[in-house]
Amino acid sequence: MDIKNKISFCATFAKRIYESDHQTVFNSVKNSYPDCNFHLYHENSFELEKYNQEIIFDHVWDNLHLHDIFDCYGGLRDFLNSSPFKDVHKLGTPGGHVGLGEKREDHFNRQSIFWFRKVLAVRHAIETCKTPILIFLDADTNIVKNLDNTFIDYLSEKDFVCLKRPPHASEGIIDTGVMAFNLAKNGAEVAKEWYNYFIEGEAFKEKIWADHYIMTSVVNKLEKERPDIQIGGFDALYGAPFNHVYDYIGHAKGPLHKDRDDGFEGI
Repeated sequence: MDIKNKISFCATFAKRIYESDHQTVFNSVKNSYPDCNFHLYHENSFELEKYNQEIIFDHVWDNLHLHDIFDCYGGLRDFLNSSPFKDVHKLGTPGGHVGLGEKREDHFNRQSIFWFRKVLAVRHAIETCKTPILIFLDADTNIVKNLDNTFIDYLSEKDFVCLKRPPHASEGIIDTGVMAFNLAKNGAEVAKEWYNYFIEGEAFKEKIWADHYIMTSVVNKLEKERPDIQIGGFDALYGAPFNHVYDYIGHAKGPLHKDRDDGFEGI
Protein backbone atom coordinates (compact mmCIF):
# COMPACT_ATOMS: atom_id res chain seq x y z
CA MET A 1 0.00 0.00 0.00
CA ASP A 2 1.36 3.40 -1.01
CA ILE A 3 0.37 4.98 2.27
CA LYS A 4 2.40 8.17 1.85
CA ASN A 5 0.05 9.25 -0.94
CA LYS A 6 -3.04 8.40 1.09
CA ILE A 7 -2.54 9.88 4.57
CA SER A 8 -0.85 12.79 6.28
CA PHE A 9 -0.56 13.42 10.01
CA CYS A 10 -1.19 16.56 12.04
CA ALA A 11 -0.37 17.45 15.66
CA THR A 12 0.21 20.54 17.77
CA PHE A 13 2.03 21.35 21.00
CA ALA A 14 3.94 24.03 22.90
CA LYS A 15 7.50 23.62 24.19
CA ARG A 16 6.49 22.24 27.59
CA ILE A 17 4.36 19.56 25.94
CA TYR A 18 7.06 18.68 23.40
CA GLU A 19 9.52 18.14 26.25
CA SER A 20 7.10 16.24 28.46
CA ASP A 21 7.77 12.58 29.17
CA HIS A 22 4.15 11.97 28.16
CA GLN A 23 4.57 13.42 24.65
CA THR A 24 4.90 10.44 22.32
CA VAL A 25 3.47 11.50 18.97
CA PHE A 26 6.62 13.11 17.53
CA ASN A 27 8.81 10.01 17.63
CA SER A 28 5.89 7.71 16.94
CA VAL A 29 5.14 9.30 13.56
CA LYS A 30 8.84 9.70 12.81
CA ASN A 31 9.58 6.05 13.50
CA SER A 32 6.42 4.51 12.05
CA TYR A 33 5.69 6.65 9.01
CA PRO A 34 8.65 8.90 8.09
CA ASP A 35 7.56 8.82 4.43
CA CYS A 36 4.20 10.39 5.25
CA ASN A 37 3.81 14.13 5.54
CA PHE A 38 3.59 15.28 9.16
CA HIS A 39 2.20 18.79 9.70
CA LEU A 40 3.35 19.82 13.14
CA TYR A 41 2.18 23.08 14.72
CA HIS A 42 4.18 24.85 17.41
CA GLU A 43 4.01 28.24 19.17
CA ASN A 44 7.62 29.43 19.05
CA SER A 45 6.92 33.07 18.18
CA PHE A 46 4.40 33.37 21.02
CA GLU A 47 6.57 31.52 23.52
CA LEU A 48 9.68 33.51 22.65
CA GLU A 49 7.85 36.75 23.35
CA LYS A 50 6.02 35.60 26.48
CA TYR A 51 8.45 33.14 28.08
CA ASN A 52 11.74 33.60 26.19
CA GLN A 53 11.73 29.96 25.14
CA GLU A 54 11.17 27.94 22.00
CA ILE A 55 11.31 24.39 20.72
CA ILE A 56 14.60 23.53 19.04
CA PHE A 57 13.75 20.80 16.55
CA ASP A 58 17.01 18.87 16.25
CA HIS A 59 15.54 15.67 14.87
CA VAL A 60 13.83 16.78 11.68
CA TRP A 61 13.24 14.80 8.49
CA ASP A 62 12.15 15.58 4.94
CA ASN A 63 8.43 15.03 5.47
CA LEU A 64 8.17 16.96 8.72
CA HIS A 65 6.48 20.30 8.01
CA LEU A 66 6.79 22.79 10.87
CA HIS A 67 4.22 25.56 11.20
CA ASP A 68 4.14 28.35 13.79
CA ILE A 69 0.46 28.57 14.63
CA PHE A 70 0.71 32.27 15.49
CA ASP A 71 2.28 32.97 12.10
CA CYS A 72 -0.44 30.97 10.37
CA TYR A 73 -3.14 33.21 11.87
CA GLY A 74 -2.21 36.87 11.86
CA GLY A 75 -5.20 37.88 13.97
CA LEU A 76 -4.94 35.08 16.53
CA ARG A 77 -3.67 37.19 19.41
CA ASP A 78 -6.41 39.75 18.86
CA PHE A 79 -9.02 36.98 18.90
CA LEU A 80 -7.65 35.43 22.08
CA ASN A 81 -7.58 38.84 23.76
CA SER A 82 -11.09 39.82 22.72
CA SER A 83 -12.93 36.51 23.13
CA PRO A 84 -13.99 34.86 26.42
CA PHE A 85 -10.72 32.92 26.21
CA LYS A 86 -9.07 35.99 27.77
CA ASP A 87 -10.47 35.14 31.20
CA VAL A 88 -10.17 31.35 31.37
CA HIS A 89 -6.99 31.54 33.48
CA LYS A 90 -9.20 32.83 36.30
CA LEU A 91 -11.12 29.54 36.42
CA GLY A 92 -10.12 26.43 38.35
CA THR A 93 -6.54 25.95 39.48
CA PRO A 94 -3.24 25.59 37.60
CA GLY A 95 -2.62 21.95 36.82
CA GLY A 96 -6.00 21.01 38.28
CA HIS A 97 -7.95 17.96 37.22
CA VAL A 98 -11.56 16.84 37.48
CA GLY A 99 -10.45 13.60 39.08
CA LEU A 100 -8.73 15.61 41.81
CA GLY A 101 -11.87 17.51 42.76
CA GLU A 102 -11.79 20.31 40.17
CA LYS A 103 -15.24 21.51 39.09
CA ARG A 104 -15.84 20.00 35.65
CA GLU A 105 -16.83 23.21 33.82
CA ASP A 106 -13.99 25.19 35.40
CA HIS A 107 -11.40 22.61 34.48
CA PHE A 108 -12.45 22.18 30.87
CA ASN A 109 -12.98 25.89 30.26
CA ARG A 110 -9.61 26.73 31.83
CA GLN A 111 -7.93 24.23 29.50
CA SER A 112 -10.00 25.24 26.47
CA ILE A 113 -7.60 27.98 25.37
CA PHE A 114 -4.82 25.41 25.02
CA TRP A 115 -7.03 22.86 23.26
CA PHE A 116 -8.22 25.57 20.85
CA ARG A 117 -4.80 25.23 19.21
CA LYS A 118 -6.03 21.86 17.88
CA VAL A 119 -8.88 23.58 16.08
CA LEU A 120 -6.47 26.05 14.51
CA ALA A 121 -3.98 23.36 13.50
CA VAL A 122 -6.62 21.28 11.76
CA ARG A 123 -8.17 24.30 10.02
CA HIS A 124 -4.80 25.29 8.57
CA ALA A 125 -3.73 21.74 7.78
CA ILE A 126 -6.75 21.00 5.58
CA GLU A 127 -5.52 23.74 3.25
CA THR A 128 -1.92 22.50 3.34
CA CYS A 129 -2.42 18.74 3.21
CA LYS A 130 -1.72 17.09 -0.17
CA THR A 131 -3.18 13.66 0.58
CA PRO A 132 -6.84 12.58 0.62
CA ILE A 133 -6.82 11.84 4.36
CA LEU A 134 -5.56 13.99 7.22
CA ILE A 135 -5.19 12.25 10.59
CA PHE A 136 -4.97 14.45 13.66
CA LEU A 137 -3.19 12.96 16.68
CA ASP A 138 -2.97 14.27 20.24
CA ALA A 139 0.49 14.74 21.71
CA ASP A 140 0.16 11.68 23.94
CA THR A 141 -0.81 9.23 21.20
CA ASN A 142 1.34 6.43 19.87
CA ILE A 143 1.00 4.31 16.72
CA VAL A 144 1.03 0.72 17.94
CA LYS A 145 0.08 -1.17 14.77
CA ASN A 146 0.49 -0.58 11.04
CA LEU A 147 -2.39 1.38 9.58
CA ASP A 148 -3.46 -1.37 7.21
CA ASN A 149 -5.93 -1.50 4.32
CA THR A 150 -8.79 -2.28 6.68
CA PHE A 151 -8.12 0.92 8.61
CA ILE A 152 -7.41 3.18 5.62
CA ASP A 153 -10.32 1.86 3.53
CA TYR A 154 -12.73 2.66 6.35
CA LEU A 155 -11.44 6.25 6.54
CA SER A 156 -11.78 6.52 2.77
CA GLU A 157 -15.46 5.59 2.94
CA LYS A 158 -16.34 8.35 5.39
CA ASP A 159 -16.02 12.14 5.37
CA PHE A 160 -14.95 12.36 9.01
CA VAL A 161 -14.15 9.71 11.60
CA CYS A 162 -13.78 10.39 15.32
CA LEU A 163 -14.11 8.67 18.68
CA LYS A 164 -17.87 8.83 19.06
CA ARG A 165 -19.50 7.78 22.32
CA PRO A 166 -23.04 6.59 23.00
CA PRO A 167 -25.20 8.90 25.18
CA HIS A 168 -24.72 6.77 28.30
CA ALA A 169 -20.90 7.03 28.07
CA SER A 170 -19.37 10.36 29.14
CA GLU A 171 -22.63 12.06 28.13
CA GLY A 172 -21.94 11.14 24.52
CA ILE A 173 -19.10 13.65 24.26
CA ILE A 174 -16.70 12.94 21.38
CA ASP A 175 -13.01 12.35 22.07
CA THR A 176 -10.91 14.45 19.68
CA GLY A 177 -7.60 12.76 20.45
CA VAL A 178 -7.65 10.90 17.13
CA MET A 179 -9.59 12.24 14.15
CA ALA A 180 -9.54 11.59 10.40
CA PHE A 181 -10.67 14.16 7.84
CA ASN A 182 -11.32 12.85 4.32
CA LEU A 183 -10.36 15.80 2.13
CA ALA A 184 -11.33 13.91 -1.02
CA LYS A 185 -14.92 14.13 0.25
CA ASN A 186 -16.46 16.57 2.76
CA GLY A 187 -13.97 16.24 5.60
CA ALA A 188 -12.80 19.83 5.21
CA GLU A 189 -16.37 21.01 5.86
CA VAL A 190 -16.26 19.46 9.33
CA ALA A 191 -12.97 21.20 10.12
CA LYS A 192 -14.30 24.55 8.90
CA GLU A 193 -17.51 24.20 10.90
CA TRP A 194 -15.48 23.41 14.04
CA TYR A 195 -13.28 26.46 13.49
CA ASN A 196 -16.17 28.79 12.61
CA TYR A 197 -18.10 27.72 15.70
CA PHE A 198 -15.38 29.35 17.77
CA ILE A 199 -14.59 32.34 15.55
CA GLU A 200 -18.24 33.32 15.22
CA GLY A 201 -18.76 33.03 18.98
CA GLU A 202 -21.22 30.14 19.05
CA ALA A 203 -18.84 27.98 21.08
CA PHE A 204 -18.91 30.43 23.97
CA LYS A 205 -22.67 30.03 24.31
CA GLU A 206 -22.07 26.42 25.38
CA LYS A 207 -21.43 25.55 29.02
CA ILE A 208 -18.07 24.05 28.10
CA TRP A 209 -15.74 25.56 25.47
CA ALA A 210 -13.30 22.66 25.17
CA ASP A 211 -12.56 21.44 21.65
CA HIS A 212 -14.11 18.01 22.21
CA TYR A 213 -17.33 19.41 23.64
CA ILE A 214 -17.68 21.82 20.72
CA MET A 215 -16.87 19.11 18.18
CA THR A 216 -19.73 17.11 19.67
CA SER A 217 -22.09 20.02 19.03
CA VAL A 218 -20.74 20.38 15.51
CA VAL A 219 -21.17 16.68 14.73
CA ASN A 220 -24.70 16.66 16.17
CA LYS A 221 -25.57 19.66 14.01
CA LEU A 222 -24.07 18.21 10.84
CA GLU A 223 -25.75 14.84 11.32
CA LYS A 224 -29.10 16.65 11.42
CA GLU A 225 -28.51 19.22 8.70
CA ARG A 226 -25.97 17.65 6.31
CA PRO A 227 -26.90 14.05 5.42
CA ASP A 228 -24.32 14.30 2.62
CA ILE A 229 -21.56 14.31 5.25
CA GLN A 230 -20.89 10.78 6.46
CA ILE A 231 -19.50 10.75 10.00
CA GLY A 232 -18.11 7.51 11.33
CA GLY A 233 -16.97 6.23 14.68
CA PHE A 234 -13.60 4.67 15.41
CA ASP A 235 -14.96 1.38 16.76
CA ALA A 236 -17.15 -1.56 15.86
CA LEU A 237 -20.14 -0.06 17.68
CA TYR A 238 -20.40 2.48 14.86
CA GLY A 239 -19.69 0.08 12.03
CA ALA A 240 -15.90 0.16 11.89
CA PRO A 241 -14.37 -3.09 10.54
CA PHE A 242 -12.06 -3.26 13.56
CA ASN A 243 -12.69 -3.38 17.28
CA HIS A 244 -11.37 0.05 18.22
CA VAL A 245 -8.95 2.71 17.04
CA TYR A 246 -6.80 1.83 20.06
CA ASP A 247 -5.95 -1.39 18.21
CA TYR A 248 -3.90 0.90 15.96
CA ILE A 249 -3.24 4.10 17.91
CA GLY A 250 -2.74 4.15 21.65
CA HIS A 251 -3.68 7.16 23.73
CA ALA A 252 -2.30 7.71 27.24
CA LYS A 253 -4.94 10.36 28.10
CA GLY A 254 -4.64 12.41 31.24
CA PRO A 255 -1.03 12.86 32.39
CA LEU A 256 -0.40 15.93 30.24
CA HIS A 257 -2.88 18.12 32.12
CA LYS A 258 -0.29 19.36 34.61
CA ASP A 259 2.41 19.91 31.98
CA ARG A 260 -0.05 21.84 29.84
CA ASP A 261 -1.27 24.34 32.40
CA ASP A 262 0.90 24.61 35.49
CA GLY A 263 2.43 28.10 35.46
CA PHE A 264 1.46 28.88 31.86
CA GLU A 265 -1.26 30.88 30.15
CA GLY A 266 -2.43 30.50 26.57
CA ILE A 267 -2.70 34.22 25.90
